[in-house]
Amino acid sequence: MAAGFNLTAQLQLSGATSQNVNSVLSDLRNNLKGVAVDLKVNTDTKSIARASKATSKFSKDVKSAGRDTKFLNSQLLEASRRFSVITFATGTFIGLARGIQQSVKRAVDFEKELIKISQITGKTVANLSSLEKEIDKVAISLGASNLELALTARTLSQAGIEAGKTKRLLDILGKTTLASSFDNIKDTTEGAIAILNQFGQQAKRTGREVEFLSKSLDVINKLSKTFAVESADLITVVRRTGGVFEAAGGKFEELLALFTSVRQTTRESAETIATGFRTIFTRIQRAETIDQLKLLGITLTDLEGKFVGPLEAIKRLSIGLSTLDPRDIRFNQIVEDLGGFRQIGKVIPLLKQYSVTARALAISQSAVGNTTSDADKATQGLGQNLSKLGQVLDKVVKSFSQSGTFKFLAQTFLNVADSILATVGALKEILPLLATLGAIKLSQFISPVFKGLFSGRGKSEKPIGL
Repeated sequence: MAAGFNLTAQLQLSGATSQNVNSVLSDLRNNLKGVAVDLKVNTDTKSIARASKATSKFSKDVKSAGRDTKFLNSQLLEASRRFSVITFATGTFIGLARGIQQSVKRAVDFEKELIKISQITGKTVANLSSLEKEIDKVAISLGASNLELALTARTLSQAGIEAGKTKRLLDILGKTTLASSFDNIKDTTEGAIAILNQFGQQAKRTGREVEFLSKSLDVINKLSKTFAVESADLITVVRRTGGVFEAAGGKFEELLALFTSVRQTTRESAETIATGFRTIFTRIQRAETIDQLKLLGITLTDLEGKFVGPLEAIKRLSIGLSTLDPRDIRFNQIVEDLGGFRQIGKVIPLLKQYSVTARALAISQSAVGNTTSDADKATQGLGQNLSKLGQVLDKVVKSFSQSGTFKFLAQTFLNVADSILATVGALKEILPLLATLGAIKLSQFISPVFKGLFSGRGKSEKPIGL
C-alpha cells in the first residue's frame, strides 16, 4: 500500500488582480486535473490596493527626486561658473598688483642707471631724455628689458661711444637677445666693445662703428647657426686673441673662420684654443720659422719681405704640407716649431681643416642682416608679445614715478619718516632717565607689599614649643 504525503506550497501569482483572480484559479484547476489540490486564495483587495497606491507613490517620489537632482546639478554648474569668474578676476587683479609693484622697483633701478650715465657723460638726466626714449622704444618693440638696455647704454658710454651712436647700437644689441645663438646682452656688449677696439680702428676713423659692429654680430650669429660653435666661444677668442691676430695683419672674419675649423674638429674649449692661437700666430712670424719653411718651398712673405698675414700663411702651409706624410720628421718638426709641444693639437687641425675655414669665411661674407631676420621671427611669438606688454606697463609706471605728484607724495612720506626717526632719536637721550623713574616707581610699589607680608607673618606665627 503506497504511502501518501501532503505538500503545502504558497504560490505568488504574477499578473493577478482583483478582477481576474477567478479566471486564473480556474486555469490552475484545469491544468492540475487528477491531482488532489486544495487551493486557497487570498483575495484581499485592500492589500492589493495598498500595494498599488504604494507603487504609485514610489513612482511619484522617483520623479520628484529626478527633478530635484536636475535642479541641484544646474545650481552646481551655476556656482562653478561664478566661482571660476571670481577666481579669474581675483587672480588677474592680484597679478596686476604684483606686476605694478615689480615695475615700480624696476623704475627706481632704471633711474639709478640714468644717473650713472649722467655722471659718466657729464650730461644732466634731463638731457638724457632722448636716450631714455630710445631705450623705451627698443624695449617695447623687441620685448627686451629696459633695465638691461640701460645697463648696456652705461657700458657703451664707459667705452667712449657717443650718445648718438649708443642709441643706434641699443637696437642692434637688443636684437641679439632674440637670436638663438647669443647668451645674454651683457656678455654680447662686452664682446662688441672688444671687437670694435681690436678690429674696428678703420671704422672708428671713418665714423662707421655702428655698421661695423652690426656686421660683426651678424657674422657671429651666422657661424654659430651653421657650424658646431657657439657665439660665446667666438666672442671669447676675439677677446683673448684678437689683438695678436690683428697685429699680424688678420681680419675679424678670418679669425672667426680659423677658430671655427679648430673648434668644430677638436671640440676643445674656446679658452684653450685661444691660448694656442696666441702661440701659433706669434711663432709663425719668426724669421727662423719663415726661413725653414722656404726650404720646403713655402713662402710666408710678400715681395716686400712682409708677412703675408695669418690666414694666407695657414693657407700656404696647408697646401705646402699636404704633400708630406704626417709621419715625416720634417712635418713633425714644422708643427712643433709652429705651436710648441703643448699646442700641436691645435696646429694639426688648423692645417688639415683649411677647407672648413674657407667655407666658414665664405658664409661670413653673406651674413649681413640675419640677426635682424631672427629677431623679426622671434617677435611673432606669444611669449614675446607678452614681454612687450610688460614693457608697456613698465613705461607707464616709470612715467608716473617721474611725475611731480609721485615725487611730492614720496617726499611727503620721507619727511614723515624723518620726523618719526628724529623723535625716536630724541627719546634715546631720555631713556636712562625714564628707566630710573620707572625703577623708583617700581620700588615704591614693591616696598609696601613686602612690608605687609613680613608684618603679617610676624603677627600670625606662634613660637614653637619644645
